[in-house]
Amino acid sequence: MFKPKTILLLGIWLISIPFFGIPTSWRSLLLYATGFILIANYFLRKKTVAPVETEHSKDAGAGATFVENGQQ
Repeated sequence: MFKPKTILLLGIWLISIPFFGIPTSWRSLLLYATGFILIANYFLRKKTVAPVETEHSKDAGAGATFVENGQQ
């Protein structure tokens, strides 16, 4: 739950930066830093999230083939 909250807070941060009256040089630095954090968050999340295995994917197996029923 930590990473979705982080993404939400960084999104709110990005939206609110222009309204703080921060000088342009500081603003660009903050935007680059926030973007870097979002990209790092994506790659960290990609490594930790395992694919979800469902009952259908367990039953299908690697060698499953399609067989058409009702051949006449």
